[in-house]
Amino acid sequence: NTFSILISLIYLDLSDCVKVETIDNRFTNLVSIEKYFFNHCANLKKIYATLNNMRKLKMFLFERCEILEDMPMRLKHFTSL
Repeated sequence: NTFSILISLIYLDLSDCVKVETIDNRFTNLVSIEKYFFNHCANLKKIYATLNNMRKLKMFLFERCEILEDMPMRLKHFTSL
């Protein structure tokens, strides 16, 4: 898992990534992430990542992802949002 070494990452912007179709559990190790953006991802259909370990998350944006069908996250766990 490439993302397992990125535990200190605090900002991730996947905006305008037209090839992104899913966000999966490879992102769950990003425990220091504070800002997570994927705006205008025209082909994003599903978000599988639970994001439960991302307790420091303050900004989570996914605007204009028109075909997004599924987002099984529980945002109530994030006290910083």
